[in-house]
Amino acid sequence: MTLPVDQVFELLPAWFRSRDSGLVAGVALLTAAEQAELTALLAVVNPDLMQQARLDYLVAKRDRGPLASLLAVIGEQVLVIEENLRQRYDDQFIETCANWVIPYIGDVIGYQGVHAVAPDVSSTRAEVGHTISFRRRKGTAAMLEELARDVTGWGACAVEFFQRLGDTQHLNHLRPQCLYAPDMRQWEPLYYIGGAFDTLSHTVDVRRIASGRGRFNIPNIGIFLWRLNPFAATAVVPRADPAAPWRFWMSPLGNDMPLFNNPQTEEPVTHLARPIDVPDPIGLRVMDAHLPDYYGQSVQVLVNGAAVDPAEVRVCNLKDDAPAWLSQPGDGKIVIDPRSGRLVLPTSIAPGAGDAVTVSFHRGFSAAMGGGEYARAASFAVAPNAGGPVQRVPADQPTIQGALNALGGAGVVEIADNGTYAEALSIDASVANATLELRAADGFMPTLLLQAGLDVRGAAHTTVALNGLQIAQAPIRVPAAPDASGRPNQLSALRITHCTLVPGGAIDRNNQPTDPAAASLVVELPDTALTLAQSISGAIRSDPSTSTTASDSIIDATVFTSVAYAGLDAASAGGTLSLDAVTVIGKINAKVMKRISNSVLLAALSPADTWTAPVLAERRQLGCVRFTYLPVTSRVPSRYRCQPPLPGENVAAHCVVANEGLPVCLGPRFTSLRFGTPGYAQMEPVTADAIRRGASDEGEMGAFHQLYQPQREANLRVRLVEYLRVGLAAGIFYET
Repeated sequence: MTLPVDQVFELLPAWFRSRDSGLVAGVALLTAAEQAELTALLAVVNPDLMQQARLDYLVAKRDRGPLASLLAVIGEQVLVIEENLRQRYDDQFIETCANWVIPYIGDVIGYQGVHAVAPDVSSTRAEVGHTISFRRRKGTAAMLEELARDVTGWGACAVEFFQRLGDTQHLNHLRPQCLYAPDMRQWEPLYYIGGAFDTLSHTVDVRRIASGRGRFNIPNIGIFLWRLNPFAATAVVPRADPAAPWRFWMSPLGNDMPLFNNPQTEEPVTHLARPIDVPDPIGLRVMDAHLPDYYGQSVQVLVNGAAVDPAEVRVCNLKDDAPAWLSQPGDGKIVIDPRSGRLVLPTSIAPGAGDAVTVSFHRGFSAAMGGGEYARAASFAVAPNAGGPVQRVPADQPTIQGALNALGGAGVVEIADNGTYAEALSIDASVANATLELRAADGFMPTLLLQAGLDVRGAAHTTVALNGLQIAQAPIRVPAAPDASGRPNQLSALRITHCTLVPGGAIDRNNQPTDPAAASLVVELPDTALTLAQSISGAIRSDPSTSTTASDSIIDATVFTSVAYAGLDAASAGGTLSLDAVTVIGKINAKVMKRISNSVLLAALSPADTWTAPVLAERRQLGCVRFTYLPVTSRVPSRYRCQPPLPGENVAAHCVVANEGLPVCLGPRFTSLRFGTPGYAQMEPVTADAIRRGASDEGEMGAFHQLYQPQREANLRVRLVEYLRVGLAAGIFYET
């Protein structure tokens, strides 16, 4: 361990230290940029840990003499060497090695990799670390289950279907738990019929399990996978029912939403997954019968910051749209319906009279998109340690608009809770050549219920960034008109990352849009650059001179025949459009389609439609559309390997040729296309391979391209062939 620089400096003779201190005033050791950063940090009233560390470093550098500074530089390099030595020691072990070392350790034990894109989703560290253990337990159900989790990164359960066969039992090997006829008095086995935890006996199924149709036979092993992930929502303010203030939706948007289980960690290697070990929607009777397993772990109610005791909680069916919900609490208990995410409080708790009620739960979704309590710091437009003015809500200001006003036109407004803010907001980046970012702190997802359109303005060459927010009830506008003082809007760019702009403005309890024709983004200002990344948005209206770039996102106009992207009048052409791995629901009319790649465009014309095609590009001599699904009648630039193919192109195996010579292809199939549901925009496995594996890297087209789901499945099939015993066959079944 190297001594700190201050201790090394103290070991020098006093004459050298005194002479060095005398030279401090005559030598400027800080650059101009560092001096400006130090001035800004000194002006911060309550610096965070990173800002304080940076401040201490700059102050120490300013106050050091030349000799102390030289020792500091030498010390920094010695620390780099020490860290490199520590990492080289760590690289000898699979648990602590760097990512680039994993293939080399795998090569030592004979591990062979599969699809190269898989590490982009989940590291092969666990699989390499378990390889020897897998070989020793080859073919066992527990081993195959662990293998499926390591390879795919999804929740998994392995089932030996021969144990689910109903047959005559040998007297020397009785299985009293295997009844040929189900016991109708036992609700739990009946609840899990047809799924991974089905324990009832079945007759023999002679169909092949590899096709996904056969299951119950002697050599068959079923691998059940859960593709939806549980995303935590901690200390969220539930949405009250206006008609009855004691009734709530846990979702801050006020919609029915199934609650998901937060899987527990399985410790023994011989342990097979149970319902509590997988990210499955929580059943009503299941939670009622096993309340300690779910309450506190997956869902919790807090009153004035204190968790409600499980003895005060009841689980009931509240799914009723009548004026009075079902199962009102009559014994002073809190009632939860996990299937709809509804909550009823007793009369002893009065949120309107000072009691603060918050809920913690888990919601299901396919990917880290649209905001949430996952890591987003790398996507911030202004780095956390960049210095500059920062206003925190609610620590520094109780309201978002108050923080924006106090910011001074540039810097960061950071919301550090999961609260709901009902405000009329406006953003003015009044400092030229600067960036203003309104964001949720890493690990939070606040909800903004706009009372009016959010106007975004800026000075020359300014950028406004939004990150990690859920916005509903009104659109975001970039107006072209001057403000009240006559100052023109000169904003250059609007960047939206990891945000949800609720399609249709807002949604009701049944996840239906309250205003299906409403736009979420209206860009009136010419020459503005709009960027969407890892976000969910409603329809977009833009001036023809603007440019819109979207990646790994969903643009949803709620129905195929509505307008997803067009000009300000929703009929003429919008600006230049670029899409990369985007799912668009609705019609498109763009001036130029610069590059549409790996996307899914779901659009159709209504019977009385005035549009000539559901997807239009005004200037078709520019740009290209590649590896994308779009309507066959679309009028777009040059296509390359798009689906469905045009006449004369190679017709894929999933297409048939119609009488007119046009191929009729099976389009993409989705679990749901309704915002607010867990399977929103999730492509089903039965989708044709030309779409599901039709992207440029053989991944799926659309917003969830970055999940590489086909590659995960292919990797698992390769590994199953390697680890199955002779005579066994395996099939993959998706539970979510």
